[in-house]
Amino acid sequence: MGGLTLTENYQSMKKLLLLLVIILSFPFLSSGQYESRIFKTWITVGGGGKIRGTLYQTKDSSIVIANSFNKLVLQSGKFDLSTVNFKNISLIEAREDNVVSKGLWKGALAGAMTGFFTGALIGLASGDDEDCFLFCMTAEEKALLGGLSFGLIGLPVGAGVMAIITSSSLKITIPISGNYERFSENKERLKKYSYMH
Repeated sequence: MGGLTLTENYQSMKKLLLLLVIILSFPFLSSGQYESRIFKTWITVGGGGKIRGTLYQTKDSSIVIANSFNKLVLQSGKFDLSTVNFKNISLIEAREDNVVSKGLWKGALAGAMTGFFTGALIGLASGDDEDCFLFCMTAEEKALLGGLSFGLIGLPVGAGVMAIITSSSLKITIPISGNYERFSENKERLKKYSYMH
């Protein structure tokens, strides 16, 4: 059977590995670009009540909450604002809107691509079947079959891992307890999470 030589297999694996690195870096490169993001915010006020909305703006001694999570509504200006003074804030909790679903898709893509390229590399490395009777495959056929199989396995694994990571680690909790010093210490951090900077 005419197949790839060891040198050609090695060259093919290097190209696949380079392609994997390039493809997997795209989601992470694009997420570094800065734009106004929406952070869902829950403010616990004195007495245990909660105010829920988008962290719209952080001021000198208060924060402003918009009653909408929709970016188009926020851009249009057709929403209500609530200003909460630091004295009334017990706890601030915030999480970027859609962060779990974004993590799920990025994880699924990364898992599928990693699985595909791992399977393809294993298929190429195993070479052509020789002296076989019924079911013979070339290295390229093994690479395709291995890539598809491992890609299907990697898809839910990557999605699950990223969903767990994003849902548990990206919720921001800032205790204020009506204390101006605590509010002031976290003001710059809150400004980073505010829709208006």
